[in-house]
Amino acid sequence: MKRLILFFFIPLSLTGYAQYVPFTADSIPTVDGKVVFSVDFDFDLNKEEFHKRAHAFLNDELNPYSGTFRMDSDDHTVCRITEYIGISASFFQTFGMYMTYSLQLGYRDGSCAMVIHDITYMEKEYFEAQEKAQRKLNMPAYSGEDVMIDKKYTLMLIGGASDKVAEASVARINEIVNELEASFADK
Repeated sequence: MKRLILFFFIPLSLTGYAQYVPFTADSIPTVDGKVVFSVDFDFDLNKEEFHKRAHAFLNDELNPYSGTFRMDSDDHTVCRITEYIGISASFFQTFGMYMTYSLQLGYRDGSCAMVIHDITYMEKEYFEAQEKAQRKLNMPAYSGEDVMIDKKYTLMLIGGASDKVAEASVARINEIVNELEASFADK
């Protein structure tokens, strides 16, 4: 009987340590045909504390390639963020993309709404050439919809390149969700 009781209690106790995975590459969330990831964090915090912890996360933990605050108030924070994503194509082959997106946080007493939208991608070589250029170059870029929904991104020697980029992107977005949740859950 003791073994049977342990069998039921051990799995229940381990679920408290699992990370939440709200999104999968198989079901990309859209709003009016646009890729939009949104999560509501519900914690016993006032909006000032949500704002403070979100800023600590954005400034100290997110660590993107680049990021700017577009708007910041007691009620909302809006950032434009660029991150480098390394993508495994096979055991011996990787490629990279820069993913740029808008991150919005809305603060209320008891909850914080996070939205990631306006996602664009640029291949590593093109992005870095654009960064070095003295003028604006016309480099190919892909929208979140092009990559995650329409699967328009292809590479000559890599099959399913759009799927691989979508998987890596969703994994990074899930990391952001889990890290923000941990920031809000900290006592």
